[in-house]
Amino acid sequence: MASWICIKRSRWGCNGWHAEWWSFYVDKRLLPQRKLAEAKSMRRALLEQLDRLMALIPGAMKGYAPDPVLLHGDLWSGNMAVDAQGKPTLFDPAVYFGDAETDLAMTRMFGAPGEAFYDAYHHAIAVREGHVLRRNLYDLYHWLNHFNLFGVIYLGQVESALNAALAELG
Repeated sequence: MASWICIKRSRWGCNGWHAEWWSFYVDKRLLPQRKLAEAKSMRRALLEQLDRLMALIPGAMKGYAPDPVLLHGDLWSGNMAVDAQGKPTLFDPAVYFGDAETDLAMTRMFGAPGEAFYDAYHHAIAVREGHVLRRNLYDLYHWLNHFNLFGVIYLGQVESALNAALAELG
């Protein structure tokens, strides 16, 4: 899976290139956020659940090989607008290559853009089997990031996304 952000002093560091999407997502998204959460004194039981989930991801995502697309990386309602001519405008990106579903998942986190948006999206890219699990995994990264940036106010969302992903895995 092609993916690249390399800002040495950023919270993400260098993404590098990964042969498998799940490997990138665990190593470059979930694991760094888990380390930050531990440093922020997240409850041990929650960290252990996260470790369990990360151990299950390779088996659950085996064979899932999405075509890499250029992602916005921070696609929520606050980073979407319409210009004076009525054209959609996106700003404040954290661009990388990855699974198109990651951007789609984030759009639902802070005020979804409406059904016309999703209808158009799914006209271009069909819904794929396993999308609910992936949405929960992708949400988990962003909720962990928000916990690490803004504190305990996002702990409930971290727990919900983590529990939803674990429930999808049985």
